Amino acid sequence: MKELIKCYHVFIPRTWEKLLLYLIYPVVLICVGRKLEGILSLFGIIFTCEWIVLIELLLDSLIFGGISSKDTNKLEYLKTSVKGMTVLRKSIFADAVRRALAVTMILAAVYAKNSADLPFVRLVMCVLTSFFLTELALVMTRYFSSMVFLMVIVSVVEIINLAVLAAIFSWEIPAWGTGPAAALCILAAVAGRTIIMRNARKSYYDDRD
Repeated sequence: MKELIKCYHVFIPRTWEKLLLYLIYPVVLICVGRKLEGILSLFGIIFTCEWIVLIELLLDSLIFGGISSKDTNKLEYLKTSVKGMTVLRKSIFADAVRRALAVTMILAAVYAKNSADLPFVRLVMCVLTSFFLTELALVMTRYFSSMVFLMVIVSVVEIINLAVLAAIFSWEIPAWGTGPAAALCILAAVAGRTIIMRNARKSYYDDRD
């Protein structure tokens, strides 16, 4: 785990970035979400899910933004080392683990404020939906470094997220439904990282030949 974190921090070298990622983002979102949950039942969960996707995509633009694009400079430092691809592989894996833990922790903390109105299976679906849509969007946003493109993708994903959340709160969801949803999350995460590694190897080895 220590090695994964060390590799991940290659892409997060500044202290303020670490504070934003590990402390400010989750704490502020939990506080606001719990406040809204206490005032208007379930709105805190919906608000938190929407903002998780938005913030995760914006933060990724600082960490791995455009890493799959042809003109990226995110790999320049790694190309100086024979361990470059190993560092990248471990860092993008650590990123997925960090995101899964952050989404779960944030939504669980908000859910605890008023859990009586929301069955646990729906909370799980909210967690999986937020993670899946974020990972799916990252497959696209990591191909571009343009902020305009990022905001377009964010807008589309937020609309989809809201529609899915409405369905989660409206339909009766059996417990087994979380299984296929979890499988989709894993598939999206693996696909995104496979694409990054494939593109990185092309750039890495072309420059080293």
